[in-house]
Amino acid sequence: MFRFRHSSVVSAFGVLAVALAASAGTLRLHSDDQNPAPALTFFVKGPVGFDINGKFAGMKISDDGTTVTFTAPLDTISTGIGKRDKHAKETFEVSNDKYKMVRVAVPKKSLKHPADGKSEDGTVTATVTLHGETKSVPLSYKATRTGDVYKIDGKFELKNVWEGFKMTKPCMAMVCVKDDVKVAAKFSVKDL
Repeated sequence: MFRFRHSSVVSAFGVLAVALAASAGTLRLHSDDQNPAPALTFFVKGPVGFDINGKFAGMKISDDGTTVTFTAPLDTISTGIGKRDKHAKETFEVSNDKYKMVRVAVPKKSLKHPADGKSEDGTVTATVTLHGETKSVPLSYKATRTGDVYKIDGKFELKNVWEGFKMTKPCMAMVCVKDDVKVAAKFSVKDL
């Protein structure tokens, strides 16, 4: 059985991107003809050149005025292979309420807010809570503003994910995935 716990970190980036658009108003995810639905993807090097790509669905955001928080349900993982997804859900322990979601929080004051028609690049420190552990993670992003819509494009690499979040490293026949996970996110938010 090949189990995956790494993909939930992809959701961590989502909160950063959402946070970038956080100004004084309420935020919501936004999609239309020019702004496609949110895409939270991950990549991890697998055993013997077997690379693993996947995505999550169902992300949500909240903004309390000082912190923008992103959550995503771990049971929405999709790698394109049903059996792998099933093993990942077992590995994430999604039946345990304590481990159903990944949570990422970003201090609002640390985010750049581009002017209308402009873009800003930045890096922020977010806190990621996964599998009952909370860690600080650097997230790089580009935010582009058009009116009240912010397009977010960013990435990060989470080093030593298995040990850092106290998870069992996914292995099959004594061959294991690598310790680092690359994450990318593209989506839009609207400031109401």
